Amino acid sequence: MNKFFYCLLLIILCIGCDKNTDTENLCVSAEVEILFSTRGFGDNSYNDIILYGIQKSCKEHGFKLLMHRPNNIEEGWKSFEEWRQKESSDIKRLFIFASSEYVMKLSESGVTHQDNKDILIFETSDEIPATASFNLETYGASYYLGQMVGALVESAVILYANNKEPLNSNYYDGFSDGFHDVNSGHILDAFCLGEEINEGYDMADSAYKFSYFLYETYPFVFPIAGGSNNGVFRYTREYPRGNFTAGIDGDMSAYSTQIIASIVKRMDLVIEKYVSDWLAGKISIGHTTFGFDSGFITVKVSENYVDYYKEFLVGLDKKAIEKERNYVELD
Repeated sequence: MNKFFYCLLLIILCIGCDKNTDTENLCVSAEVEILFSTRGFGDNSYNDIILYGIQKSCKEHGFKLLMHRPNNIEEGWKSFEEWRQKESSDIKRLFIFASSEYVMKLSESGVTHQDNKDILIFETSDEIPATASFNLETYGASYYLGQMVGALVESAVILYANNKEPLNSNYYDGFSDGFHDVNSGHILDAFCLGEEINEGYDMADSAYKFSYFLYETYPFVFPIAGGSNNGVFRYTREYPRGNFTAGIDGDMSAYSTQIIASIVKRMDLVIEKYVSDWLAGKISIGHTTFGFDSGFITVKVSENYVDYYKEFLVGLDKKAIEKERNYVELD
């Protein structure tokens, strides 16, 4: 799906939607504003999946929808401040932070609950006052993938966008445990593209160049770097022999024949659940964690590798769920 289509789609959605048609003939008893990440659309990944989910929810439930795609965090925060000033006596309002980029500002803002107005923020383990928050626990899915990789190669590396993201450790711990449970002697390392939080997500060219260095040593690179992952995928397309990788957020198998599987975050299903619960008056302030057993995070094995892993994967989902439950309890 090209960038022009997404721009057109955003324009239509920002006007609003009804159960039956994309027009200004709206149900105005409920209004949802969603603030996207500054990282953009068009790679069949995180933001695109959320966009699909909110569009589907809008069509199904018929609420007024306003969307914000800011150029920077300050611009996005201004949208939230403007929302806080809106009257809510005659309309039910929900503001969604569809990115963890705003966690710190929201935590420090001193926000309080307003009648008929609710706040939801994605992908944070923090419990924020007057806010509903959730995260998808990645340990189980990463363990599952680590087992697959351990059965394929003897060394691997995780490529992070940066080393400041608090949930990176869950990816690493799960992948490492799965990888080393196959063989404790396997080698696993980690590198970062950026140095500060929110850095490293739009550095596809740098990731491509870095891949040359990584694949000299490791036959498998697991990129957790947003749009920068495309640089790794591109490298494996051009130099496929003996070089393997994995996708994240969505099914990335179309991007390279060397993607053995993808960790898929079903953000579309999560957002549908939250919006539906909110409209029914069931959304509550507080934090929720959805694990590997929730169905909101899965591992999609690429078609070219299904036969190779057919017997190996039997019962692996149950093992990953058990490992994750032990990990979360210990954490």
